[in-house]
Parts: sequence; C-alpha cells; structure tokens
Amino acid sequence: MWSDFSPNKAESLGLIIVPSKKLIPYNKKFITLIFIIGLTLACTAPVLSITPTVQQLQNFPIETATIPATFTLTSTMEVTASIPSATPLPVIIVSPTLIVFPIITFERNTNCRSGPAVNYFQMTSFLKDHNTQALGRNADSSWLWVKSTINPTTRCWVIVSNLKNLESFDYLPLIDFPPLPQAPSQLVVEKQSCGSRNIIILRWSGISGETGFHFYRNGIMLSNLKTDAVSYTDYPPQAREYLYEVESINDFGVSVRMAITIPGCTS
Repeated sequence: MWSDFSPNKAESLGLIIVPSKKLIPYNKKFITLIFIIGLTLACTAPVLSITPTVQQLQNFPIETATIPATFTLTSTMEVTASIPSATPLPVIIVSPTLIVFPIITFERNTNCRSGPAVNYFQMTSFLKDHNTQALGRNADSSWLWVKSTINPTTRCWVIVSNLKNLESFDYLPLIDFPPLPQAPSQLVVEKQSCGSRNIIILRWSGISGETGFHFYRNGIMLSNLKTDAVSYTDYPPQAREYLYEVESINDFGVSVRMAITIPGCTS
C-alpha cells in the first residue's frame, strides 16, 4: 500500500523513510519538544541530596521579667496601682559634743549664792585658793554654777571675776535660775513731824509675789516686814536728812531697793 509513495511525497505528508523501509510519522512540534528535554537534561548539573541535621536544643532556663506595679481593673474602670515603697533615706546620727567641766580656783574669798547676782541669798562661801568644779553658766558667762564643798549635791553661783586664771566659759551649758521679786514702787512720805518725838510715816505701792519687805534708814535695816505691808512708821533721831529704802524679798533673794531722801529733824 505504500509502494506508490515517493520520498518527496512522504516528506510532504510528514513521514520519514528509514532503512527498514517502514514509515514513521514525522511531527515537528514533537521533535522540538524531545530536543528541548534532552538539552535540559544534558545541561543540568547533578542534584546533591542534602539531608538537614536537626540539633536538639539544650533546655536553657527562660528568664521572666517581674513588673513591680500591678493593676486591677474594677467594674467602674478604676485602675489601682501598687507602687513599690521608696528607698528610705539614710539616718544621720550626730554625736553629742563632749564637755569637760573645769576645776576653778578662787583668787579671794567668795560667796556662793542661790542665783547669778548679788541680790540672791548667800548659800555658802569659798576661801581663797580653794577649788571646785564649774557645771554651768548664765547668759553672759559672768557667773558660774558650781558644786558646793559643804554638800556635793548642792549647787550655787559664784562670780567669775573672783577666780584665778580667767578664761572663757562660753562652752558650758546655760543654767536656769529662779526670779527675784519685783521692787516696790512710789515710795513717798505720808507724814513727817519733828518735836519732842520725831515721827515719819512712809508708804509704797503694793506688789505681788513677794514674801515680805526690808526697811532701811541710812543703810541700816530697821525692820523685816511681813508680806502685803505697804507702809512703815519711823521715830528717827535728830539728823540733817534721812535716806529711806525699802526692798521686797522672796525665797531666793531681794529686789532692787526703792529709795527716797528727805530733810531731817534738827530741833
């Protein structure tokens, strides 16, 4: 049946004549596909087979962060924060200043009084060259509060100007002391009569807080009057003038004296 096909006719029909004289259908598209596949296989490098190795991870501890503030959401949408307390400030401790209480020596015989002034009553006294210990002072350091040599538990005041080897005592502690009484005021002559018997009556204004009065004529105490006294009657001798003074007293000392000078009785 293929005997009447010539090579040219076979080619026109898309057939190839092979030595076996069998005709194989010829298709250009098929041949082209086969060529491309072969070329691809020839140019492609051999593929390496890589097997990934999985290394087991060590069990490292996982660090978790601690948040110092916690928040609680309530039904009314209020947020409550818990804030760590502040670090306390360091406490500064101040050591007390060490005070050395000095031993003092007296330059002359000295009275020791119930307060830092000559108007305070005398409690004891120190002889020249005797010693005692100073424990305190007044505001201007002119008087010292010292131990009594008669009774170690008793304290009294001495004036600094009577000490040997004067120095500053400002480092000693300040010591409180009791007040003196208020001085009488408005001392006046209420009556004066000179004759066979001289009579002079003096009066002053009353005060509070005193326990009595001392009354003086020409520096001599005439009477120790009771509390609330406001007058005194004197029978003076003949004299050209009289100096009268009155002072109030309490348990610790005497006030400043109130004075008046009047003409005396001469005949």
